[in-house]
Amino acid sequence: MNKIIPQQSLFNETDTPAIYGIFHIQSGRVYVGSAINLQNRWRRHRWELRSNRHNNQRLQRAWIKYGAEAFEFRIIEFVSPNNLIAREQFWMDKTNCVNQAKGFNILPKAHSGIGFRHTPETIARIKETKRNNPQVLSAESRRKISEAGRRRVIKDSTRAKLSASHLGFRHTQASREKMSKIHKGRAVGVNANNAKLNESQVLEIKLLLAQGVKQSIICQQFGMPSPCISDILHGKRYSNTKASGEIEDAVAGRISSGYYAKNRNRMLTMDQVRDIKNRAAQGESCASIARDIGMSRCGVSRIKRGVAYVEITSATP
Repeated sequence: MNKIIPQQSLFNETDTPAIYGIFHIQSGRVYVGSAINLQNRWRRHRWELRSNRHNNQRLQRAWIKYGAEAFEFRIIEFVSPNNLIAREQFWMDKTNCVNQAKGFNILPKAHSGIGFRHTPETIARIKETKRNNPQVLSAESRRKISEAGRRRVIKDSTRAKLSASHLGFRHTQASREKMSKIHKGRAVGVNANNAKLNESQVLEIKLLLAQGVKQSIICQQFGMPSPCISDILHGKRYSNTKASGEIEDAVAGRISSGYYAKNRNRMLTMDQVRDIKNRAAQGESCASIARDIGMSRCGVSRIKRGVAYVEITSATP
């Protein structure tokens, strides 16, 4: 091999298409690949190998056996995008990396997924499979996720940075026109083409939520994933399908009962949300409220339009 560029050049040339190799230092065995963005590709390789989910079992087994420190990522050659696959094949042939004694590659021919698109028939089959086999988390998995969320606390400085990053942000006129065109005339809720629930099912779910039935039981009964039931509870999905006033009040009460005292990551208190809704109802602009409170105009607008904090009414209880 007459052209190997040192590893330290890797992060200085991340946007340059290149042929790379993952070398086992002691034996010299190599996995040859190509990438448009080297840094992203190396990060992906490392994540998959460390997680024991790399699709190349030869490389994965060697990584487990020898450890990460036994391997080195090297740039073999910088090439033009149009010549990427041809040069990858050249180096695969030159290193004989398909030979298990010389390398880790399994497929003898270089290929790329750039520009690949599933056919409409394949997309339809994927959708049907996911629809018929919804992912329902076990009680143990939900418990672990819940515990991890309770341990996570966002620092005040981080909250301030998040707020400042969105403060005063406005979409361009071109972006607004694009979004308007996409959503204009689009069916939502139970009338959407991809709706998984009909109106009677949504009303039944809301009734069960109002009665205090656990979301896990509702998931199993309707064959729906937990996030979907949670979104119905919080008014993020099927919000246009309204139950009776008593049921809607009971659902809202289930959300607010002890919820805000437990959720430490909530950006606004109930009193702050009510204040925003009252000021918006009196005609004050979202920008003015945002500047006063120290949050983004978009966030205030979402509260005003009933997209965020839908369970809190403007009237003080």
